[in-house]
Amino acid sequence: MRSLFRLLILLLLVLIAWNYYMGNEEERSDSEQVVESARQFGESIVSLIAAEKDRFSDGKYDDIRSRLEESLGVLRNRAGELNINDDQLEGLESERLGVDSLMNNIEDLRESNQETGELERHLEDRLSNLIQRMEVMINNRGTTTDFNNR
Repeated sequence: MRSLFRLLILLLLVLIAWNYYMGNEEERSDSEQVVESARQFGESIVSLIAAEKDRFSDGKYDDIRSRLEESLGVLRNRAGELNINDDQLEGLESERLGVDSLMNNIEDLRESNQETGELERHLEDRLSNLIQRMEVMINNRGTTTDFNNR
């Protein structure tokens, strides 16, 4: 059954191509309309896929934001036990706000269909740095100064 369907599609494409290039005026016109409809259909599919991708991307950073806020909340609550001082917490919060601002910039650029690749790489670097700083504070119980000024 699948082979028959493929054969019918192939024959249909051959017929359209034959009429498009070798047919009389009416057959050419009909073939041009079919080709134009197929092109518009293809464009519609592409725009639908792009719209779905954008909708998916719109929520891309929501999980990251909530996890960062939650992690900073845990650090704040356990600051005394981990020997994390207020300056260190403020540095982390400042970096989180910077990362959040960068995420907003990327989302704004996406909405205006501009390239975000370089900003996304910068965001990944900043997120990695922030996570590393938080891990060092937890593992060293707040006694680090290596990452405070990044």
